[in-house]
Amino acid sequence: MKLTDKDRQERIAFLEQLIRIPSVKGDACDQAPFGAATLEALEAFLAKAKADGFRTKVIDGKVGYLEFGPDTATTPLLAAVCHLDVVPAGDWQQAFEPQLVDGHMVGRGSIDDKGPAVAAYFGLKRLLQQGYEPKCKLRLILGLDEESGSDCMKRYAETEQLPAAAFTPDAEFPVIHAEKGLLQFSLGLSWSETAAPDARLTLLEARAGTRPNVVPGVCQLTWRLPDGSLEPETVMGVMGHASLPQDAENAISKAMEQAYLRLAAAGLSQPWLDFYHERIGTRYDGSLMGLAGADAVSGPLTFNAGVLQLDAQQARLTCDIRYPVTWDVAELRQKIRSACEPYGVEYIEDHHSAPLYLSKDQPLVAILTRIYNEQTGEQAEPIAIGGGTYARSLPNTVAFGPVFPGQPGVCHQTGEYADLASLERSEAIYTEAFRQLDQAFAH
Repeated sequence: MKLTDKDRQERIAFLEQLIRIPSVKGDACDQAPFGAATLEALEAFLAKAKADGFRTKVIDGKVGYLEFGPDTATTPLLAAVCHLDVVPAGDWQQAFEPQLVDGHMVGRGSIDDKGPAVAAYFGLKRLLQQGYEPKCKLRLILGLDEESGSDCMKRYAETEQLPAAAFTPDAEFPVIHAEKGLLQFSLGLSWSETAAPDARLTLLEARAGTRPNVVPGVCQLTWRLPDGSLEPETVMGVMGHASLPQDAENAISKAMEQAYLRLAAAGLSQPWLDFYHERIGTRYDGSLMGLAGADAVSGPLTFNAGVLQLDAQQARLTCDIRYPVTWDVAELRQKIRSACEPYGVEYIEDHHSAPLYLSKDQPLVAILTRIYNEQTGEQAEPIAIGGGTYARSLPNTVAFGPVFPGQPGVCHQTGEYADLASLERSEAIYTEAFRQLDQAFAH
């Protein structure tokens, strides 16, 4: 179905309405555990859906959905999974004032994830307007806490029907069938000075990083010189995402190596720097801990030193590992502990998210891949990534669009935008996804 100018204007107006709602997670209030603005966005979305003829439901102010098709508990459920919460605007003053510029809708949430939610919605609405009678329930699930831990989907899974198959338009095309495992942990070490405070060159302090999933771009150090004076030092790297450390330069690792060499040149050492040099170094593959390796499905392990806090007698480093989907995390943990133990370094696990992996011939993956190729004329294969998507929040779910190959990633950035022509292409793909999944999964 080719869109008319009136159709396009309806989509633009709806997206603008949603962007104007500053649905950043806020303080819990009556009936809105993730903040009033998140619930406002959900209610606005579902109000339109109800007016258009969908059944709707809100669950404890945390998540909601719209649907059509048979309304029985035994009917298989097929779903798209989107979210309406957004990251903070930061210094972007006009983040919630949508602007249409050269075919781009500019505004916070335009591509993450309100624009894709609108594309999925109208993709589903096309079927409703065409009088399509699905054999399965077709549902669009709308979460309100994706950016802060996905408690929305944990609540959904407690009482609501789980999908037989689902996709989330919260990543990129084509189908993402494998997402590496995520292991975040802290390494800690304490030691005592072995000489008088003013008798030697000492690294007094080092600070770097904000989050473990970000490659830090700067590390600030403070040295105490033998005469007792203090010397600040700034070591610059290149910021990046922890899943792609090879595309960045880790300022922590660079600074620790330079500090190790500076002390060594003075005939000195420090326990933390010795450990870092011998077991982490400037590598991003974990090889000095014996962690390096890959599988044929998802590629190599990556290691990121994300946050460092160090003073004259203790250090704590928060790390992020993305490991291949076929690996055993228990073995990985043991290797890390074994590498740390001789140095007295403590391993503290902060977070683990198991890999997501569906084989390329699994029906959901195969069907979505076929649809994508039919709609685009490409011969794409499913892909594996190091990052994690919303697909992990519910079973039988994969990430599918809306960003097309070659398009820049602008999520979370100042000036975030969605290309409207690409959203229109995504909408057509999602219509076919619902239709063909319904045909495949009907009893």
